[in-house]
Amino acid sequence: MKKLLIGAAAGIGLALVIYKLAESGKLDGLCDDFDKVSGQAKKKIKDGIDVGKNQLEYLKERAASKSEQLSELADEVEKKVLDKLNKAKS
Repeated sequence: MKKLLIGAAAGIGLALVIYKLAESGKLDGLCDDFDKVSGQAKKKIKDGIDVGKNQLEYLKERAASKSEQLSELADEVEKKVLDKLNKAKS
């Protein structure tokens, strides 16, 4: 119970100090700084998302290219195997 009362008194004291600082206008600059920092953070997050999207598009194109190359290779192998089978039958 004693810790609860000490914590409540400390909380009330801190709230009073913050209220007095806000009333005197000393926290106005702090709010502006928070706005600036949050704006920069939003921009960095958005840039990171854009970079991620670009990399995903690149990987998608590479996968499609490799898939196409494998398909062509499979067609060539199939053709060679069929040619050898036809020669063996002849």
